[in-house]
Amino acid sequence: MFEEGKLQPVNHKEIHTHEQFLETFLHFFKEGASSERIAVNQTLVHDILAQMNEKGIQYYSEVGGHAAKFAKRIVNENCKSFFPGMFTSNIGNKLKEDNINIHD
Repeated sequence: MFEEGKLQPVNHKEIHTHEQFLETFLHFFKEGASSERIAVNQTLVHDILAQMNEKGIQYYSEVGGHAAKFAKRIVNENCKSFFPGMFTSNIGNKLKEDNINIHD
């Protein structure tokens, strides 16, 4: 995808491209820190997962991030939760299984 050694760790606020995804990953991996970022490009995550499938790389999807965890906690406290955002159908289904209302 990219020439080895050409990418540098960069903390992008939003992720629009594969290169920005990798640079942001490198930044937080180097620091040993977690991060949440918005992938503005709606096909980016699907493209990355498709490339992983093509290379036989196994992965699993998990609902993560602070907002999703807070929404899940709210539901566990017998309150209603509405979680707006863009989700893959897999993650959207997992949120719905946890009784979290999402914007479709």
